[in-house]
Amino acid sequence: MHTHPAGPVLHRDIKPDNIMLDSSNRIWLIDFGLSKTISAQPARAHTKGTMLAGTIGYTPAEQWQQKAEPRSDVYALAATLHSLITGFRPPWSQTDIPDIVRGHKGEFPPARKLNPAVSVEIEELIRRAMSSEVSRRPTAQEFLDWLDSILQPTPILEAPDGTKIKNEQELARWSEQHWQHAVQWLYDRDKLPSQIERLWGKNKLAKDLRDIVQQYTDNWDAGLDAALAVLDPAGFGVARPAFQVDKQVVDFGSLAVGVTSDTMMTFYNSGRRYTKIHVTTLPVWLSVDTPVLSLPPGQSRTVKLTVNTGNSRIGGALHTVLTFNNGNTNTSVKVQAFVSRWRTLLLSNCKELASIITAIIVLSLIIMGYMLAYNTGITIAEYYRQYREVAPIARLIGACVAGFFFAGFMLGIGSEDLKDATSVLFYGGFMYFMATAFSYYFLGWLVGILVTFVAEAGFFPFIGIILGAIVGIVIASKTHKFILQGLMWLARI
Repeated sequence: MHTHPAGPVLHRDIKPDNIMLDSSNRIWLIDFGLSKTISAQPARAHTKGTMLAGTIGYTPAEQWQQKAEPRSDVYALAATLHSLITGFRPPWSQTDIPDIVRGHKGEFPPARKLNPAVSVEIEELIRRAMSSEVSRRPTAQEFLDWLDSILQPTPILEAPDGTKIKNEQELARWSEQHWQHAVQWLYDRDKLPSQIERLWGKNKLAKDLRDIVQQYTDNWDAGLDAALAVLDPAGFGVARPAFQVDKQVVDFGSLAVGVTSDTMMTFYNSGRRYTKIHVTTLPVWLSVDTPVLSLPPGQSRTVKLTVNTGNSRIGGALHTVLTFNNGNTNTSVKVQAFVSRWRTLLLSNCKELASIITAIIVLSLIIMGYMLAYNTGITIAEYYRQYREVAPIARLIGACVAGFFFAGFMLGIGSEDLKDATSVLFYGGFMYFMATAFSYYFLGWLVGILVTFVAEAGFFPFIGIILGAIVGIVIASKTHKFILQGLMWLARI
């Protein structure tokens, strides 16, 4: 009646006398003499023109004020139900109508007071449907659903922790509060869909849950989220994923070149829904250990943010804005650090600088060898021209050269008797000293003649260049590694 396409039909006189039970146990509502159709027009169309009619005790106050509406029939139906199960009959007369309208009379006694066999649920349904405030009464459909739930209760579903669950909304609420247990319940060998199918008889809902399990085999949290949206579409289903981060600005301060620095950031799921957080593209000097973060409701997770100044060949201020997105919310975090430019330049070119320094050392030794040999050669030649004898320095050079070869010869003969490096060094040094002294006093004149001849021929500068190059290369090969390490240390201090 209340859902008629042309507009609600009000009976306006529901009472025990207008309800009949036929031989087939079918219930009939009779006597539509006071019924009226409310047109689908603005409210004033059905707040006037209704006759002052009804049955005292079963007719609500607003109907006596010519303001009858669909929930006025619900009041009369609840009053009828009260009379049928308690035997109570309204004692009021027509003279009591003003007091009924003002709320001084007309209230039925509690049903359980008159008949203790009446259930608490039925008593509460009657109380709500007979409320003096029209807005608090259920509609006819809500009254029917409420009555069905009492007379034909849904079998109880038992959660893993023993909680009794009567309907889908309670199941969704329990799952939100026990997320991890609900995940296991949903994915553990079809337990939850099977129970819904067997106990509640809701085959479509069970199938929907099974489809969700198949769709989210690799992400159980997302699967439960989708399941709860099906169970509670008007509540959980319309909620939006949300998250918070504990830092809006991350400042690494001043950093040396070629180092890494870490800091921790905590993300918290502040909404009802499961959320997956993605980070935008990162610059080369910044990394996040977890670029995709999955968070069930109410949980938090910490990620590590790392700056690596060795990954960048530019110095100065490093800054970027990270955007974390979950498909519904964007959160920005500013990240900044500072690296010295000259240190960056020095570190990025350490190998080249070390090679240049090594080349300079070799070139310097070559030049020094040339100049020393050139001046020594001139001194030896001038001394011979002036005094016609071998210069002492020529004898010394000749003795050193002869001593070197003689000591080498002696080491070659006696090396088999030497046990360790200290013995070799001591024996070699002693032989060199003795050979050089012997050569100076006994062979110095002969060798000095050869040195003098070389000096007068002008070969000394070339010998100096060769010796300087050999010494420079030997020294450079031994010191290049230390030069490189020194430059890198300098860049980092």
